[in-house]
Amino acid sequence: MKKDQEIEQQSIDQLERLNLILDSSYEGWWDWDVETNRTYHSKVWWKLLGYEEDKYQSESSFENWSEKLHPEDRDRVIWLQEMYARYDEPWSIDFRMRKNGGAYIWVRSRGKVVLRDEYGQPKRMVGTHIDITSERTAHEQLEASKFELELIKGITHVSPVGYNVYDFLKHKVVFATSKTKEIIGLSDKQIYGLGLDDIQKLVHKADRRKLHNHTLKLQKSRDNEVLTCTLRIKLKEGKYRWINLVDSVFKRDEKGKPIQLIGATLDITQSMEIERQLKLALSFLDKISYVSAHDVRGPVATILGLINILKKENFDPQTAKNVIGYMENTIKKLDSVIHELNERYSVVDKKGKK
Repeated sequence: MKKDQEIEQQSIDQLERLNLILDSSYEGWWDWDVETNRTYHSKVWWKLLGYEEDKYQSESSFENWSEKLHPEDRDRVIWLQEMYARYDEPWSIDFRMRKNGGAYIWVRSRGKVVLRDEYGQPKRMVGTHIDITSERTAHEQLEASKFELELIKGITHVSPVGYNVYDFLKHKVVFATSKTKEIIGLSDKQIYGLGLDDIQKLVHKADRRKLHNHTLKLQKSRDNEVLTCTLRIKLKEGKYRWINLVDSVFKRDEKGKPIQLIGATLDITQSMEIERQLKLALSFLDKISYVSAHDVRGPVATILGLINILKKENFDPQTAKNVIGYMENTIKKLDSVIHELNERYSVVDKKGKK
């Protein structure tokens, strides 16, 4: 009898120690009598869901527990529990449960069948619940960040714009997309570690002062201020390429001094060439418009004057014939001027299309 009492006391002590361990680890435990369908939950279990143990323990059952499952998780969780109940190995399931008040938390439930009947059917299952909402939130944020990173990689891959990061403390480029390398014409090894002095050497001599001023403005720029700069860089083969820089400081020290800037680089050589040709064409048109106006006005004024003379004076047939002949020659001259203008405009049009 004494031995039985000692065994019973040891069991009580072990149970108390287990409760203390689980309570200190913020894990709530549960005990499900499958035959009676009654469930028992620890204080921590009820606390996780925002309930008072004494108030709801008497109503605790498998149905009451399953009603608290998130509608999107309910069928999956019950199916998994039924499947795991066929085996004796411990199992673990993550799902959402409704707290007192309506909010949902993520729970990780671990359990095990500890007693079966003579037919092998589960009679008793025990396990623990732990709140993993923070873990799931962090995981979802991580997955979202991974997706955004992959999306950014995809965008930069197809974008005609190159992106780079320059570190003012390290005095070098610390990041550059493949498009940036392609536009500037440098390899990975060449572009990483590129300092301002190295960049200046790549820039056309006439544009180096412009880049210097652009850098000074960036160092004095405000938060979220975006600055642009258009200049030429020299490629390996000796040719120059027009690029447009769009830069902004995105990281500063505690005193507000710039640490890193993010930049976008765009090849605008083609658009600059089109602009050059357009300016050339407009200049050409300005010149020929002056000459053309002078060349056309003379013959037109002559013709109008002769017409007025014919209207007002009574000429003998021979004089009239001479006047008409002069008019005819003037009209031919005017036609020649118009033909020449057509040829000039045709040349301008061909230059614009090259």
